[in-house]
Amino acid sequence: LERCMSLGLKGAEINDHAFKRQPEVTLKCGWSNSDMKALAEDFVPETLAAAKCINDWLAGQDALEAGTEVQRGVGFGEFEVRGASVKALAQPYRFYLLERVQRAYADLGHEDREIMDALLASAGMTPLLGATLNRAIGRERNLEVWR
Repeated sequence: LERCMSLGLKGAEINDHAFKRQPEVTLKCGWSNSDMKALAEDFVPETLAAAKCINDWLAGQDALEAGTEVQRGVGFGEFEVRGASVKALAQPYRFYLLERVQRAYADLGHEDREIMDALLASAGMTPLLGATLNRAIGRERNLEVWR
């Protein structure tokens, strides 16, 4: 909406008649718990499979120098979603982004961390906190690179 407003565009007005939230729905961080659970069903297994695939790949990369540009994908992670076997490109960039979220979580105070722990647990997303790569990714020359 902010982007539309900055371009001089006006979206549909929202009033009580245009949008009514059901009273039994609880929203946290702008997402309902059921939305987050649905996202987690796909995202968590894919992320964990990608971490394993990338870490296995990294184990065989003895000559990978610091500063080497990170490839878009380094193999395919295999995982299961709702009974279906899936293969998806294991993308290191995902972990460059996820590491920022993990760092923000680690910087939370005790009370905020308890709230976040409850939210992540209710959505089945707690495993994302431990989904890490065995080698850090940084930025140089506007590119993601291996550290």
